[in-house]
Amino acid sequence: MESAIVATLAPGAYTAVLRGANNAVGLGLLEVYDLDESESSRIANLSLRGKVDGDDQVMIAGIISAGEEDLPVIVRALGPSLGRAGVETPLPDPALELHDANGLLIALNDDWKTVQEAEIAASGLAPVDDAESALALLLPPGPCTAIVRGKDGQSRVALVEVYHVPPIAYSHIFVIVLENVGHENVIGSSSAPYLNQTLLTQATLYANSFALAHPSLPNYLALFAGSTFGVTNDHCIDGDPPNGPFDAPNLYSELQARGKTALAYMEDLPFAGDPECQAGFYVQRHNPFIYFTNVPSSVSVVYKGPYPPDASWPNLVFISPNL
Repeated sequence: MESAIVATLAPGAYTAVLRGANNAVGLGLLEVYDLDESESSRIANLSLRGKVDGDDQVMIAGIISAGEEDLPVIVRALGPSLGRAGVETPLPDPALELHDANGLLIALNDDWKTVQEAEIAASGLAPVDDAESALALLLPPGPCTAIVRGKDGQSRVALVEVYHVPPIAYSHIFVIVLENVGHENVIGSSSAPYLNQTLLTQATLYANSFALAHPSLPNYLALFAGSTFGVTNDHCIDGDPPNGPFDAPNLYSELQARGKTALAYMEDLPFAGDPECQAGFYVQRHNPFIYFTNVPSSVSVVYKGPYPPDASWPNLVFISPNL
């Protein structure tokens, strides 16, 4: 009783309409699959228009990314602008959620200008109405789910869209590891006004992120080089047993190969390239750069902040506060 069409589509825009036979009413699933991934053409945008009801009667769009690389996308949930296009009863205030294959929340947005405004505006895909929602992110290979809800249980017509876009390029990325500080001591804390009042108002908060191991060092190694290298302790390079040094690709070596720069800024490091295991409140286990043979010791420098607004930064700035 279900339906399917196999077709070769020339480049352009197409619309699939799903109806109930004999005007039957109920829930339906509409799917589009790319059958030949070897072709140079690809699906650039998928849009789904439907009714959003209250409670659990939400609109759901499933996305499956094939291949081995992350897929840069912009996901939008539109409502008010549909009315301007002649759609009756548009959803006044759509809220957008994105979930991974396990149902965990990846990101959410209500009112697109509150999150990633600059990136979304630069893409040319900014929603027309401020009450509409959008997210710009990299989707890992595999399935995920976009959910559109009406704010405060609103029930009307909405549009959910997924666009394949060029990846966003950043000239500088700052990684600051606030270890030994609980989530509740940072997010919403009056002791972190810049993070909460400035950064979080234009950011996406990933609340389902977890460590790989209990001691510090394995997590720093994984963050820096994609592997714990079997390390299960916090020992230094010359510890007992020793950890490393490792000869493996890492963020520094990958950036260097592409003509980019990276520095590790270590608070309380006595001097650049200091090989000590611990000096005051500086500890080697919070500096993954030092554990690799293909990373010069000189790239571990002393953090001397606060820095002036016109400070010159490398492409990757890795900052470890002291203990």
